[in-house]
Amino acid sequence: MARKEIEYVTIEVDGQPVELRKDQPILWGLRDKGFDIPYFCAHKWLDPLGACRMCMVKVSWNGKPMPKLQISCAMLPGEGMSVETRIDEVLQARKEQLEFHLINHPLECPVCDKGGECMLQDQTYEHGCGEGRYTENKKVRPDRQMNAYIQINYKRCIHCKRCVGFTDEIDNSHLLKMVSRGAESWIESYPTDADLPYFSGNVIDICPVGALTATNYRFTMGRPWEQELTASVGPLDSTGSNIWLNGRLGQVARIIPRDNEEVDTGLLDDATRFSWEAIDDPARLRKARIHDGEETRKVKLAMAQALCAEQLGAILEEYPADSVGLIAGGNRTTEEYMSLRQFATRVLDSRWFAFGEDLAGPEGMSDVVLDSLINGEASIDTILAASTILTIGTDLWEEAPVLGLRANVEVRKRGRRLVNLRSHGSSADDFAEYIEYGYGNLLRTVRSATNALLGSGERTEEGDRLAESLRRIGDDCAILYGSEVWKDPQARELIVAIQDLRDAIRRSNPESTAVHCNPVFPSANIGGALLAAWFTKFGRPGSSKECCGGIGKVLQAAAAGKLQALFICDYDVLSRYPDRALVEKALAGVKLAVYCGSFTNPTSLNCQYHMPLGTWAHIDGTVVSLEWRVQMRRRGQIDSVAPSLTEIVNGISSELDRGFLGTTEDMYSQLKHNLDFWPQVEFTKFPYKGVVVQARAKLNTSRSAVSELPAEQQAAEGELVLIPKSFLYNDRDLIANSPVFGQVAMPFAAFLNPADIQSLGLTEGDEVAIGDLTLQAHSREWVSSGSVVVNDFSHRAPANRAGGPGFSAVKLRKASMAGSQV
Repeated sequence: MARKEIEYVTIEVDGQPVELRKDQPILWGLRDKGFDIPYFCAHKWLDPLGACRMCMVKVSWNGKPMPKLQISCAMLPGEGMSVETRIDEVLQARKEQLEFHLINHPLECPVCDKGGECMLQDQTYEHGCGEGRYTENKKVRPDRQMNAYIQINYKRCIHCKRCVGFTDEIDNSHLLKMVSRGAESWIESYPTDADLPYFSGNVIDICPVGALTATNYRFTMGRPWEQELTASVGPLDSTGSNIWLNGRLGQVARIIPRDNEEVDTGLLDDATRFSWEAIDDPARLRKARIHDGEETRKVKLAMAQALCAEQLGAILEEYPADSVGLIAGGNRTTEEYMSLRQFATRVLDSRWFAFGEDLAGPEGMSDVVLDSLINGEASIDTILAASTILTIGTDLWEEAPVLGLRANVEVRKRGRRLVNLRSHGSSADDFAEYIEYGYGNLLRTVRSATNALLGSGERTEEGDRLAESLRRIGDDCAILYGSEVWKDPQARELIVAIQDLRDAIRRSNPESTAVHCNPVFPSANIGGALLAAWFTKFGRPGSSKECCGGIGKVLQAAAAGKLQALFICDYDVLSRYPDRALVEKALAGVKLAVYCGSFTNPTSLNCQYHMPLGTWAHIDGTVVSLEWRVQMRRRGQIDSVAPSLTEIVNGISSELDRGFLGTTEDMYSQLKHNLDFWPQVEFTKFPYKGVVVQARAKLNTSRSAVSELPAEQQAAEGELVLIPKSFLYNDRDLIANSPVFGQVAMPFAAFLNPADIQSLGLTEGDEVAIGDLTLQAHSREWVSSGSVVVNDFSHRAPANRAGGPGFSAVKLRKASMAGSQV
């Protein structure tokens, strides 16, 4: 559904002609043109409500005045319209309306958290009376906790209903409702125990006064004008949400959204918003740690680098080339990845390096897969404008929440179709067409749908359902694929099969304009990791050693005894990598294991050295989102100093007498000078809203479609299919080390269908054993019968202890009845 061409109309405003959009209320059009029309209840996300009556103007049609003042938030412009915004009648109405809003509002601006960014404060100054006439006692209602993150101050509430509109129209949580009527009405919350809040924090921003406040911010971080703002990018997913990282007196004060219409429209998920406490949490490492058997020593970073370099030097002397493996997670900056690449190839002379995550499965990356990943073609704006949005193996609500929320709004408000192909449902599937394929059978289903669309080859019932849905995509289609693709042992074949499906959709819909295809990456900067790991394919001459293929390849080499040392950066591979046995064998098979990270985790405890590393807020550098938008992540205004990977590898290189690799800006210059598609702007002058690039690489991309279906995966009698699911609130460092998240129940549980709970003789909250794990059983309607869903990443209960990589079928037993079958 391509976006309609915008139409404009010229009207008269205060005696002068003004051109406005036909589809937009005159309030927004006039404010964009510089006319000062006050408002409270109106918001760009919400349908017109007209509750506050502040935006009233005098409207005439063809010279004939309307009998009463009109609310501009609900009136569209038209031919022959004239509007008066500054006549006495309008100005007096605004003053009187403000008096009503202030009747019960307390005069406590000096102690209010909203002071300095309060719409009521600003508009009373601009449009209100100089003094109040109301002398009666104001109504007082005690404050109340709305949910784990938000508290409401009732006496400040002006009943604009913005927050109610958001929870009804945007996130569909229905968390807030207006209770009672007239002068006795108030806002009430209706939180549920079953599901965690995902976007409730947006009501803090949307509230025009100080009624809704964050529990971990109020009364602690000073006034807004005392804070220093740093433009940055959200660290938890690949959407690239724009944020302000606020600092005060050298500490992080809060995270708030930074509006970018092309990415997030000012929306922000709760996990990102409330995760700022982890940045300077006491648990973050300030000194290096050396693990020697049962003993752990804390030492300065320089000493740890010297000792590590001494051992590394001995290894390089005995095994000069390809003896050290490097692994890095997907949330470091692109410049840090470039430093690691230089460290691997120039200092260690090794091809055993891999950054990001294993998107192509244990077989490793291929040219065809890399081409599919970097040629998404669609911006977020284009994805959301598509008539049909197809998600394959991804729960956007968990993996790219802001994108998922915006997609849901497009479906509910603008009539687009959302088709979800997954092994399990979701609490956000209310407005989507959901097709279940059975975990482990994604490749089978995708190929089957392709065969059905092309009219040849073997097919399945699920494939036919998907094909039938995709024969009517409308004007265009956007495909998004994610976590279940990356977890599949046949990921390489699966990504190619998705491209074949894309081609089949095009052929089956000849009147459609386009079919786009974007990956939803598992971490914030997988795009940057791909660019650095495969740098020689993107522009640099091929003299440098090429990446070995993936994290699995590095681990296999270590487990096979080919490597003598492992260098692991900000990636809890022991908890996160699907094949835990391979990781354990790899760590046991090397002489030296070094971990670089901000926090302690199971992997760091199994390494001899743990180097302290700065969080995302401590380091300047670029990140690349799922739409291939390059953005700058900037260091916050905080006192704490923590090293980047660039500084750590430079220190070790110097200790080895291998020279200085370069600064962060040097690495950025390498990207700029060697990649012709990289933004040609200075590092210190990078645009705040980023630059969308089209990555181009020298690849062999010839492929032939495969129509054969792999064998169907099924659980045996008495077993349940184990589904490791990516949750927004998983055990990543920023969540686990932010105290505010301790107030909500983390999703470390065994989620089962209610029918399975009953048939197994379980009750809600019973402890069950799955492999080596003991988890509470929780009933969820979105879980498919015959399966059990667990969090795919948890330090405390990692899913890779319950089953091996790929398809696993398990038997559940009550933890109190070990050895007995439930």
